Amino acid sequence: TVSASGLRSHRASASNANTTSANTELFKEARQILISAQNDLKEIRLGKKQKDDLFGKLRTAFDTLNTEQDAYFNQRRKENRNQLEDTLQQMKRILARKKEGMETLYNTKSNIESKAGIIKVDKKSDGSIANQFKEKLVEITAKVDAAEKDIVQLEKKIGKLQHEIAEPEK
Repeated sequence: TVSASGLRSHRASASNANTTSANTELFKEARQILISAQNDLKEIRLGKKQKDDLFGKLRTAFDTLNTEQDAYFNQRRKENRNQLEDTLQQMKRILARKKEGMETLYNTKSNIESKAGIIKVDKKSDGSIANQFKEKLVEITAKVDAAEKDIVQLEKKIGKLQHEIAEPEK
């Protein structure tokens, strides 16, 4: 199930992806325009000084574009890292709650096992109560197993996320 905050996070990610895509296209278009201007300048007959001045302005434009593009993507990486760290903290809180819930499951299972053992000793019982305890024990054991698997999977996801966050930025 997705929580309201998780849904907002997914919507924000989708919105950011659209913005990133649009900005990436703008950078590509700007670079193509500069390349086209550079190619056109090669074909134009001008004096050496004029050509050098124009090529210098084009180099400056390329440098500016590269600087703005680098700054934009560095900011995006920083925002992504912050979002990953927020997600990691949320996953750790979920893991802590699941582990707390495991204590309840273990206690319940233990109580059922001890009561089922008492009923087995009582020979006056017709067995129906013992069967009910056995059914409950099977049910709670399945819940414990499923919860333990969930915890293991969540711990793996947390590990992967920690590894991704720890990777040096490129």
